[in-house]
Amino acid sequence: MPTAPDGLRGVPVAVWLLVLMQTAWLLCVGVVYPSFQSPDEAAHLDYVLAHRHGEWLSDPGERLLQSGVLNAFGSVPPTHSERHQSDAHRPVPRAERKSFDELGTAPAPPKSLPNQMVQHPPLYYGLAAGWTRLIPGFSDLRFDVQVFWVRLLSTLLLAPVPLLLFVAGRRLLQSDSAALGAAMLPLAIPSYLRTGSSVNNDALLVLAGTGLALLLAKVLAGDRRTRTAVLVGLTWAAMLLTKGLALLLPPVIVGAYLAGSGGGLLRRVRSALVPSLVAGGTGAVLGGWWWVRNVALYGKVQPRGYGDAWPVERIYGVRHGATNGEFLHGVGIRLVKRSFGSLGLIDGPALPFALVVTLFVLLALAVLCGLVLGLPGAVSPRTAGLVLLAPVGLCLLLILVQIHPIYWQSRLFPGIQLRYFLPFIAGLVLPAALVLHRLSGRFSRWVPVAVLVGVTAYAWGVMLWYASEEFGSARGGAGNALGTGLDYALAWAPWPAAYAVVCASVGLGSAVLLAAAAARLPRAERQEPAVT
Repeated sequence: MPTAPDGLRGVPVAVWLLVLMQTAWLLCVGVVYPSFQSPDEAAHLDYVLAHRHGEWLSDPGERLLQSGVLNAFGSVPPTHSERHQSDAHRPVPRAERKSFDELGTAPAPPKSLPNQMVQHPPLYYGLAAGWTRLIPGFSDLRFDVQVFWVRLLSTLLLAPVPLLLFVAGRRLLQSDSAALGAAMLPLAIPSYLRTGSSVNNDALLVLAGTGLALLLAKVLAGDRRTRTAVLVGLTWAAMLLTKGLALLLPPVIVGAYLAGSGGGLLRRVRSALVPSLVAGGTGAVLGGWWWVRNVALYGKVQPRGYGDAWPVERIYGVRHGATNGEFLHGVGIRLVKRSFGSLGLIDGPALPFALVVTLFVLLALAVLCGLVLGLPGAVSPRTAGLVLLAPVGLCLLLILVQIHPIYWQSRLFPGIQLRYFLPFIAGLVLPAALVLHRLSGRFSRWVPVAVLVGVTAYAWGVMLWYASEEFGSARGGAGNALGTGLDYALAWAPWPAAYAVVCASVGLGSAVLLAAAAARLPRAERQEPAVT
């Protein structure tokens, strides 16, 4: 029987419209969230500037933030407070905003918390520093404009993600309609929107992780070519040079080659041995040197970025009364709350908890049912779903191991954020999209349209809710809160309001065209995988 097209051949126009729509949405989100409103954005930006100035490698605890970054951070609205429209944080007129260098080039005072981003490999920061070199007169621009340009890099890095998810979905789900639905689903996750509109290394990791998922989809469908194994290794190397989460992936890569081989266990091992070694060797040689360096210099795979001078109790304080029961309960509550409902820096403001729980449970059920059904384009359909989902479980286990000692010392829960799972988003959206496709039956061609409507309503609702709750006036009702909140956010934006209007118009216009194009997608018949 015919197989799904490989690569970018025959990608429907609906997918390209989705890429355009996502880009426009992310540009809008960047307006609603003023500078430094996302987790660690100031620290990421400072480390980009450090690489721009040639300061590539710093020991843990030795990198103090540039004073200009701290001064800019102190001038914008803080996070985690009831209302930000106060005299202390009224929007600074654009003409009065200065560049980071004008605000100060000296290091922060020695007693300041050091920049913990030195614990991360240099690929993203070097890439972002090179990106700033392409912007004429970057050092002389206002700090909010400088933040905009570095944020734009994150938007561009996430731009191909829907395309990669679609191609992977087309391979494993054997349906353009189901694959398009899978490519839309990440837009319903608030932290995905924030990742693509903030300065962070997560955007590069999400791009590389989704690219790896596409390559593993080919492997799970039976691809044993050396070229594919080399590409798997190169993509894994890029992840290794971006963030430590990539260290979780060797068993996933080997598992994909085993699951994508036919026959008994011995035959699978023989078939998977050579491509696994090629992929693993390529990634280890090109990307593993950073982690070997850490062990050689510091005796740890990943030392704490704050250094030994800033132990846990100094940063988080000491609080007694910790219990493992409270730990598990706190982790569970935060995972659920921060999945679909966390709009602020970490928690506040947030959507109603009942709505968030409902969405979380529906996603979990859809993923579970998708695993039971199995991905029809894979050699081993049910095992393939488990392989793609495995990084999510490993990531959760790693987070629990890392934060448990901190909780036991301080009863705090740092590091529980959904953005850490986004590089492995394919393992969630592909099974979920398969279930939606199967449940719709003869109406399957309308699934992408329904998903688009739901995602659009939710994503825009998230942005408007945030503006209303975080920046809006407490007087005058919901309508007044939304209006004053948007006015406040737009006043902090680097560009006049017309910019936001154009981005919103392009996003909504693309959504309308996307709905029309998605409705014309043919209902694909189930096809057999092509084993190379």
